Amino acid sequence: MSVLAAGAGRVYISDVSAAKLAIAANQGPGNIIPVNVSTENLAERIYEETMGWGCDYFFEATGNTRAAGQIFDCIAPGGTVVLIGHPGEPVSLDVVPGQVKEVTVKTIFRYAHVFPAVLNLMGKGALDVKPLISKSFKFKDSIEAYDHAVTQTADPNSNCVKNMIIMD
Repeated sequence: MSVLAAGAGRVYISDVSAAKLAIAANQGPGNIIPVNVSTENLAERIYEETMGWGCDYFFEATGNTRAAGQIFDCIAPGGTVVLIGHPGEPVSLDVVPGQVKEVTVKTIFRYAHVFPAVLNLMGKGALDVKPLISKSFKFKDSIEAYDHAVTQTADPNSNCVKNMIIMD
């Protein structure tokens, strides 16, 4: 949603949860293309739909070591890869495909320095995150919120995207 608000024409989003992909696709009908990587090859889909070019920007937000090791698979020459997710272990990465395509690799630590820009987009009405809030919890129920998030994250059939804790 943020990259669409910033001017991107088309966004491919991948996940293993059909429910979450459906939620994402509804946030930018026709502009957000869901790809279920449990049944479809992301790189093949992107190259097919971009006439063999690839994507200009690739955001790896899962932290999955296998996914992080494939960051150059979908990127166009001169593209930019942004690593957001934090793998729990070292990632084996063949840098040669990235070098051949002259890819820029950037890293983000837990969205540092991004909140002001997102708040600005929300304030302008260019970004509506309300559809992504799956469940709200009062501050006093923060532990329940955490437990709920952990349970839902582990369930590939979950449609839980984001939980929100409301300050009383």
